[in-house]
Amino acid sequence: MRAEGEAPHFTVEQVSAILDRAEEPWRTIFAVAAMTGLRPGEVLGLTVGDLDFAEKLVHINRSAWFRELLTTKTKSSKKPVPMPEPLRKSYASISERGRKIPSDYCS
Repeated sequence: MRAEGEAPHFTVEQVSAILDRAEEPWRTIFAVAAMTGLRPGEVLGLTVGDLDFAEKLVHINRSAWFRELLTTKTKSSKKPVPMPEPLRKSYASISERGRKIPSDYCS
């Protein structure tokens, strides 16, 4: 049960179950959203160039909306967010296996 005024959210167990059942590219999209708190359009607007592995940051430069790439919703939306270690490891393992890192699903 949620505390009064608490926003609805998935539990860790629910997120794990979703990720276990999701196929690519949805698994990556859901994982990025869960680990960063980005809006859906921001996740879909990401490209590989937005991922800064050296600084462990995800840069928000655009947002996807009905198959179009637009500017971010607000100026403060452009602030980079931390790249969680599990997300960094996931991307690193994808690139080490020679697979393309999923990017820009709106085109």
